[in-house]
Amino acid sequence: MNRKNKKFKTGYVALSVASLMMIGQIAALGSTASTAFATTSATTSSSVQPWAIGVSYQKGDLVTYNGQTYQCIQPNTALNGWQPPNVPALWTAVSSSTGGGSTGGGSTGGGSTGGGSTGGGSTGGGSTGGGSTGGGSTSTATPWAIGTSYQKGDLVTYNGQTYQCIQPNTALDGWQPPNVPALWTAVSSSTGGGSTGGGSTGGGSTGG
Repeated sequence: MNRKNKKFKTGYVALSVASLMMIGQIAALGSTASTAFATTSATTSSSVQPWAIGVSYQKGDLVTYNGQTYQCIQPNTALNGWQPPNVPALWTAVSSSTGGGSTGGGSTGGGSTGGGSTGGGSTGGGSTGGGSTGGGSTSTATPWAIGTSYQKGDLVTYNGQTYQCIQPNTALDGWQPPNVPALWTAVSSSTGGGSTGGGSTGGGSTGG
């Protein structure tokens, strides 16, 4: 009877030691996971850089400007005047919710720029014989309008001036052509003047 009790006590002690070792391993794994999470959070937080002119940003990039965090919703290269709060088509403000040191930015789907492009074909003035002047006007430009998608090379008119698109964009309030020289450039309204062909008059000779 005493031998059975001794074996039982020995087995119980061994089982207790094994349980303690398992608990220690679980605790160590939990500590390692916590450290890894903290490291990842710190890395995510440090990936937010201040917005700067000349830097190329991709969709999903996070920047800070005047203490606010913004997320890129359309690839762009930062230009003067394109500060995040000024161009909502490129950047969206995100709430700076801090969880374990990481700043989570909710992604906003950026409106894609698709475009019905208007081809600006120049019309040459046809020469007309007989002294008439053919003045061919070149106007495929349409009035600039909010909400319209424009492609590079498109022509628009605004306040009597013609502008050509130099970077694809979807027109927004405040993005009038003279306000965003990075998107539009003024073009001279050259009119292709038709050449005047002077009709030659053949003088008939009179036989004497």
